[in-house]
Amino acid sequence: YATAYMRLKDFTKSEYYHKLSYQNAKAFGETRLMADNLVQIAMIYLTANKDYVQAERTLKEALELATQTEYNQVILDIYKSLSLVEQSLNNGEMESFYQSKYIALRDSLFSESLVN
Repeated sequence: YATAYMRLKDFTKSEYYHKLSYQNAKAFGETRLMADNLVQIAMIYLTANKDYVQAERTLKEALELATQTEYNQVILDIYKSLSLVEQSLNNGEMESFYQSKYIALRDSLFSESLVN
């Protein structure tokens, strides 16, 4: 439901279902799903609510979860989203920092896929 409501731009319902999904994932110890849901919640804060500080906090929480288990695709999404948040906060230094982290990880994953 959460993704469907996001596509319909019903951000209130999307946030509700993402938070519900996060709680269920937490109860079952599903770290990746927890991180995924936090990324989506942060995007609601960023795009719909324009609450950049809360978006940043939520993404950093997601990054902490994702790095514990090395979910590289989720980490890529987080770096890209953090770059957008920092851009919205007019923090060019941190925007560049997260863009650099995104590019380095993306290139590393791309190189790895070429070798395999």
